[in-house]
Amino acid sequence: VNKVRLPASLTSFQSDTFSKVMPGELLTAQYCSMMKATSVTNLIILPGMTAYSPNNLYRGGEFSRVELPETVTSIGSSAFIDNTNLSEVVVRGSVGSVGDKAFYGCTAMEILPDFNGALTNMGTEVFRGCTGLREVRIPSSLREIPSKAFYFCTNIERLVVSEGVETIAADAFF
Repeated sequence: VNKVRLPASLTSFQSDTFSKVMPGELLTAQYCSMMKATSVTNLIILPGMTAYSPNNLYRGGEFSRVELPETVTSIGSSAFIDNTNLSEVVVRGSVGSVGDKAFYGCTAMEILPDFNGALTNMGTEVFRGCTGLREVRIPSSLREIPSKAFYFCTNIERLVVSEGVETIAADAFF
């Protein structure tokens, strides 16, 4: 199976529904509880969703690329925690809020997603353990870099903090 497209009417499916899917794309327009699609490598969230907040929904998945539509304005806590293959997050719209540990342990991510100048709220430990991060650009829309936001991101080569950032927690980059 190269591509799976789920209808907007679907609200949930079992945790092992896609456990045997061959690498490809999963397209979903809604919150789907308890999903772990470990063999799907490209996740595209279709328009219609405004908040992407399923805690641990794709925990430990094998997605290498995630595409969020213009309608998504927030990413919830632990949304992609421990997804060690996630290297690219494409934000089509303006994500203003990213919850605690949203990308915690995404070790393949080398560059932060471009939140299109809308990021105003970042939770704690958002990118903790993202050891692949090489370049970090903090947008001017973000006023505070919270505790452990980049904790154990040991390979950052370039850090750009834009004008407008007022507070950096003491342990933000430990």
